[in-house]
Amino acid sequence: MKALFDAGAITHVQAGVKILGTVFLPVTSLIRKGSLKKPVAIEVTKATPAAKRLIESAGGSVKEVYFNKLGIRAHVKPEKFVVLPRLAAPPPRLRDRYPNFASQREEHESVRASHLETNRSIYAEMISNSHPENPASE
Repeated sequence: MKALFDAGAITHVQAGVKILGTVFLPVTSLIRKGSLKKPVAIEVTKATPAAKRLIESAGGSVKEVYFNKLGIRAHVKPEKFVVLPRLAAPPPRLRDRYPNFASQREEHESVRASHLETNRSIYAEMISNSHPENPASE
């Protein structure tokens, strides 16, 4: 979703991204025209079976991932967060739709840890630059 957002293929991500196979969206229309030469791996909130078939027939893959509203915001705009929030589990009625949630959470935790380390080093540098070791005596 972040790559689609950064590329400008989508402008608003409020409740996730759903790829439809019957509507001429940028990705599916490229596949139908035969313009897509390389396989595409897409992470979306939902995808119709027709869209999955189109993308997989072109050699790509579709991975359905679960995000709540805060998770979508953190995924699309991680620079807005000092500490990325933990990934929320799908509600019980949606758990069969997202069987790979455990692997998604592991991937997210590694990204979250690297984000935290990067921010720690940035803030430590900012603090050390704002407080000199030996203040000038008057």
